[in-house]
Amino acid sequence: LGQTAVRTEVSIGVLPIIDEMKIITHITDFQMSINSSNTYINLVEGEQDELVKILLDGKIDAAIVR
Repeated sequence: LGQTAVRTEVSIGVLPIIDEMKIITHITDFQMSINSSNTYINLVEGEQDELVKILLDGKIDAAIVR
């Protein structure tokens, strides 16, 4: 029997200034370091108050805020 790979998605809320903070490079490096084609990192951009709300609502796994 063939097994279907499980896809893992990690959602991270980020501020619109993420490019200025060079965080995308670190997230890309992390995704490459885990060496998994089944793990997908989804970035959700928003303002701090919005990110905190959706984090508390369980819609994202983590948030990078000020």
